[in-house]
Formats: sequence, structure tokens, C-alpha cells
Amino acid sequence: MVSNGADYCVMEASSQALDQYRIGDERIAVAGFTNLTRDHLDYHGTMENYFQAKRRVFTMCKTAVINIDDAYGKRLAQEFSDIAVTYSAEGNADYHAEFIRMNATGCSYMLVNEREKTACRVDMNMTGLYNVQNSLCAIAMVTALGFDMTECAKALSDLDGVDGRMNVVYRGDFTVITDYAHTDD
Repeated sequence: MVSNGADYCVMEASSQALDQYRIGDERIAVAGFTNLTRDHLDYHGTMENYFQAKRRVFTMCKTAVINIDDAYGKRLAQEFSDIAVTYSAEGNADYHAEFIRMNATGCSYMLVNEREKTACRVDMNMTGLYNVQNSLCAIAMVTALGFDMTECAKALSDLDGVDGRMNVVYRGDFTVITDYAHTDD
């Protein structure tokens, strides 16, 4: 990747890969935590085992961007407080959303960065509170790498959602929303 000119690599570290030590000993610049749901208990057996597997990535990173709307995220933020950057769509955090507005095709909110005492508007072509949370995570992660928060927020306005997640179809008097989430929530 480096020989091809890449400066950054973004990857998802699955709980199974972390549990099996397949990530390696590389120092990770920024790691993010969105939430912990019951979707991988077939492998981990218990939520605590699942949490411990996910926790492992934060022992390898310089900055930990953590969703404190999630109970396990609150726990991580306390445990890794020296490297934690918190975010929330529901309350106060280092990065948080205010004045959230949603409709069937998108959402907008005011992004507040408490550390820098700055704010900017975020408009997205995706709806759902989880997309607000995911966008907060993404913006906090890339700003931790030195990118401009406002430019990151603007870039989100060009993104479309993933097929099968909150796809809206209008048919006459009916609106159909397709959402193939793999979680019990």
C-alpha cells in the first residue's frame, strides 16, 4: 500500500480477528468504537468475552474514539481516559450532535467539538440515529489525524447509504423502508 502511495489505511477489526490476534502488533494511530450488540455471541459466548475482544484494539492505539451513548463505550472511555476522544448523539461529549433533524431520506445536525470550541453543520443523505453516531465517529477519527472538521462534514453530504440499510422506496400512497440490519435492535 505504501509503495502505491497510500498515506492511510482504514480497516474494520472484527472481534474474531482481535480475539485470535490476527491484527498484529502494529501501532494503530486511531481506533474507533461504535457499539456492542448481541450479534456475535455465537462466537464469543458472553457479552463480557465479546467486550474483552473489542477492547484489545485500544491497547494498540494512540487515540481511542469512543461512543459514550453505548454502555460498553462508557466503560472503555473510563478505562482508556488518557487516550479517549468521546462522541455522542444523545448528550455531552468531546464531539456531540445538537439539533438533530431526520426525515426518510436524510438528516442534519450541528456538530460541536468541545475540545476545540468549534461547531459546523452536518447534512447527510442517510437517516437514522446510528448514522449520526457513525458520522460523529468518522469525523472525530479523521480530525484526530489532523484533517479539518468542517471539510470532513462537507464530504459527508456527498455520501449515500449502503444498499439494504434504510433504503426508502416511494410507491403511490406507500413508503417502504428496507433495512437488513444484523442486530437485534
